[in-house]
Amino acid sequence: MHCSYLLVLSLQTINRILARRQNAVVSAFAQLLIVMTSLLMSSSLFVASSSRHADVMVAESRFLSIRNADVIVSTRSFFQ
Repeated sequence: MHCSYLLVLSLQTINRILARRQNAVVSAFAQLLIVMTSLLMSSSLFVASSSRHADVMVAESRFLSIRNADVIVSTRSFFQ
């Protein structure tokens, strides 16, 4: 009898540990989501509109690999 009581207590302890671990994973994922959202918001995406030409998006972000030459070539194609 005493052994089965210890086994049940052990299973309850395991369930508590797993529940805490799951809560920690969910919390870590939520924190990562907040950090990624703030990084995307701080990437400085601006949309400038012109009366004669289509909207041009200028993106300044360390996650986007856009060089100045790429932006110049893209904007020149709008003006031709």
